[in-house]
Parts: sequence; structure tokens; C-alpha cells
Amino acid sequence: MAGVSMVELMVGIAISLIVVGGGLSLLANFTGENRRLLLETRLNQDLRAAMDMVTRDLRRAGHWQGSTAGIWVNGGPNVPPQSAYRHFYDSACNASPLGASAPIPPAAASHVCYAIAGDADNAVNETTRAELYGFHLANGVLYAVINGSAQQAVTDPGTITISQFVVTPSSTSVPMTGFCRFTCTVNCPRVIVREFDIQLRGSVPTDTTIQRQLRSNVRVRNDYYDGQCPTS
Repeated sequence: MAGVSMVELMVGIAISLIVVGGGLSLLANFTGENRRLLLETRLNQDLRAAMDMVTRDLRRAGHWQGSTAGIWVNGGPNVPPQSAYRHFYDSACNASPLGASAPIPPAAASHVCYAIAGDADNAVNETTRAELYGFHLANGVLYAVINGSAQQAVTDPGTITISQFVVTPSSTSVPMTGFCRFTCTVNCPRVIVREFDIQLRGSVPTDTTIQRQLRSNVRVRNDYYDGQCPTS
């Protein structure tokens, strides 16, 4: 047998290289897509965990231990006791100085700060800030503020970079004049139902092309009451 010529051997080697190159290319693409899928999955999980923490805690804003005393009942006081924890602050909880408080924040911001009662005195100590809680964005990390000063990272900068955290307030005012015995014209009672639209966007630090965004709407369970019924 004569065997193969040099030309045939070179052609065979060339065909083999093409086949091996195609296989390596498929393997590289598969590995890259698998890595990207894992990064996207981790990013989604981290964003959902962070959003869940924000929404669950924000619902509790304004909680106080005397909530039953604040319910108007027939024969009770004309103006029931009001919760001192019902306001939001227009700054982050650890800001210096602490921003002004109001039933709802004045505008959308990258932070939210509120009070939750830790005792029964119905008073917020804004000096120690022991009952202030909230969230804010700093250097690509979402932080939770606990007791006004201690902050804890909610997201890990090694696995996720938070590029956007926006809390947009909204409210609905429900008039309660129909429950008054006498006609009310000034400073009439009302209920302010407070809601917040939360947007959270993050990306993978090692691949900024992988980005995801979540959006959630939260209603604060403790509604805001003000005004009073006339006595005559």
C-alpha cells in the first residue's frame, strides 16, 4: 500500500483543525452563556431580597403601641391621641442635621426615613434617634439604618452594584366630615392614605452590561389622621 501523500495529510489536518476549532468555539459560547445566566440569576435574587426587605419594613412605618387609643369612639375625646411616630423625614436617618418631618416626604429621593415605636412613651427622641429606621443609597450599596445611627449593608458590593434607589411618595386624602355630628368647615377630620413607589436598579460589578430593575408599590399600614370635628 502506498499510504497517504503529503497533500492529503495536510488537508486532513486542516479539516481536523476546523472541526476542533468549531467544537472549542461552541464550548466557549456555552460556558460564557452559562456564566452570564448564573450572574443574571444571582443579580435577580439579590435585587428581590433587597426589595423585599425595603417593602416589608416600610409597611411598618409609624407603628406605635397606643394605636387602639387613637381610634375615635362615640363618647370618647373629641381629638383622640395621635401617634408621634406618624411622620417621615426629608433626609436620611443618619444625616446631620436631621431633616424636617412631615406626613409624607416632599419629593422623590434616594433615601427614606421613618419612626417605629420602641417604647410606650409616644415620643420620638430626635437627639438619640433611637427609634428611627430607613434606607439610603451610598457608593453603589443599599444601607439599612437601624436605631438612627447604626447602618448595615443590605447588598453586597462584591456581587451587585446598586445604581438607582428611588422612593417616590404619593398619598390620597379621604375626608371624614360625614362622621361629624356638627357641620365642619375648618380643619375637618381626614385620613391620608400613604403609598410609596420604589425603584431599584442594579448591575453586576464584573459585567456592567448585565442590569436589572425592580419596581414595587408599598402602602403604609399606619394611616395619617388629622383635623377634628366641631363640638357645636
